[in-house]
This record gives sequence, structure tokens and C-alpha cells, in this order.
Amino acid sequence: MRTYDKKYKYRKYTVQKDGFAGYLIDPDIDKDHVVIVIVGGKRSVIDGKKIAERFAEFGIAGISVPMYGDKGQTKDIDRVDLDFMNTVVETLRRKEGFKYVSVYGFSVGSVYAAMTARLIKGIDNAILVAPSHVAFEGSNIKKKQMTGHSMVMYKGKELSFVKPDFFHSGYLAKYVFDEDVKRDVTNMWEIYKKSYKDKLRESKAYYELEKSNCRYLFVAGSDDEVWPSEYSINFMLNKLNNAGYKKEYKALIYPHGSHIIGMIPSRDKYKWQKRMLWLIGKIYKSFSLYRSESTRAINESEKAITDFILST
Repeated sequence: MRTYDKKYKYRKYTVQKDGFAGYLIDPDIDKDHVVIVIVGGKRSVIDGKKIAERFAEFGIAGISVPMYGDKGQTKDIDRVDLDFMNTVVETLRRKEGFKYVSVYGFSVGSVYAAMTARLIKGIDNAILVAPSHVAFEGSNIKKKQMTGHSMVMYKGKELSFVKPDFFHSGYLAKYVFDEDVKRDVTNMWEIYKKSYKDKLRESKAYYELEKSNCRYLFVAGSDDEVWPSEYSINFMLNKLNNAGYKKEYKALIYPHGSHIIGMIPSRDKYKWQKRMLWLIGKIYKSFSLYRSESTRAINESEKAITDFILST
């Protein structure tokens, strides 16, 4: 086991040897709790390994598990089969000896985290940050086209999805004024919103969290620029409320909070993180307009998330 920081133990997992790609960062303080971190693929705007290390700074082991883009995985957000997550959970419980397993999903990673909580046995807590409430059609970046297939599968079966089109709808990062929320949002936000208009498809693509058996914490900023995460949280809360879901679930919506929220790599340790936050302020308008509120939302949500996990 290689150690890059004297405080932590690191272990790398590969598809070839272990059946999944992953990077475990263990502070070796609390052997009870571990968090599976899902941010999307191997290369994301916010590095999953750095988020796992951020959990370690709170005394909680974190394992970053990419869904695509690693060796032995699909290259794109397309037909990712979550069956391998059974191996992840089994490894963490039996081999690594953790008692409680949580899953943390940020942005597109929330889709895979939610479906993991719904489909995989052995998940105690699910934290969905800046989340969606539905799965989407897969995409092929190289070919610049939607695939006509789901972004997620389980045991070889594609799961239902809504159909946003990112390649024939204009510049994704362009800002437009949305009359419903009365603020500027990205064109991508509008594309996601339009994909929810087919209510039958939206209903089928919903995760059915009420059929799971874990605690839920939903976190979002009210001024998310990327997609309507507050709408998604309210959708999921309504479903859980109507089903009389017995496990604990709660939502935290931070006023003027940006899409960038939740666990953020340590700004003290990584100089690049300071530069990234400056860049985020240029790209994400809410973060730029409400920097103090967005920064406070990050700090407060980090504590809320770790407290929620450790309360298990």
C-alpha cells in the first residue's frame, strides 16, 4: 500500500485485477465509515480522488470510483453497467472491513450514486449533491452525438432515460434568462429543463428511491446554473413523501448557492484549487455574483454532509 501523505493510506483498484477502478484514501482513524465518491468519469472538472481525500481530512475514508474513462471502462457517458458496484461494496465491507458504506454523488455523478443506492445492497447513506432526479440519454463526445441508449444499465439491461440533445441546441455555456426562475441560467440548464417536459418519460426515468433501503441527504444551491437541481430535489422529496418512506431523508437548499457545492478539495493544500475557484467564478455566474453566499454554502454543506455520514 503506497503512502503519499503520512496521515493517509492509499490503495488503487483496477478493472483488470479487482473488477472495478477505484482509489481508496483511508485516514486509518475511523474504520466504521467509508464513502464511495462518484463525480462521473476519470477526468472531471472536480477530481474525485481529491474529494475522497477531502473526506479523509474529516476522518472518513473515501474511495473515488469513476464510472467511465478509465482502463477497462467505456469511454463515454453511455451504457455504464452498475453491476460492478456490487463488487465495490463487497470489497469495502469484507476486504477493507468497513461497517458503514455511504455513496456520494456530485452533478452527473448523482445519477450513478442514486441508482447505486437504489439497486446495490449494502448502502447505508446516499448523499446527492447538485443532483438530477432522472437518468439521461448517453452521449458520444468524439462523434458529437447522442447515442439513443441510456447512460446507465444494470445487469445488461438499459434503464429508462430522458432525452436532452447537447449537440444540436447551441452553445451549452451561453447564458439566457429563464422566465420561470427569473434569473440567468446556462443553455445547458434549459436543455435539461426541456427534456423534463415529456412527463411520462420523466416519470419512467426517475430512480424510484422509495424502493431503496438507505438514508438520503440532498444538497443544492438555489441558483444552480447547470441544471434545475432544486426542481430535481423537490421531485424526489415528493416521491418519498407520497410513498411514506421510512428511512431518514432531508434536503438542504442554500440561497444563491451555485452548482459548485458540497465537498471541495482542500484550498489550503492544493494551489490549483485556488485557481480553479477563480475560474469557476468566471464560468458559473451564480458563484461570481454571490461569491460569499456560494463559499458559505460550500463550507456549511461540507459539515452537514460529514455530520450526516457520521450520525449512522
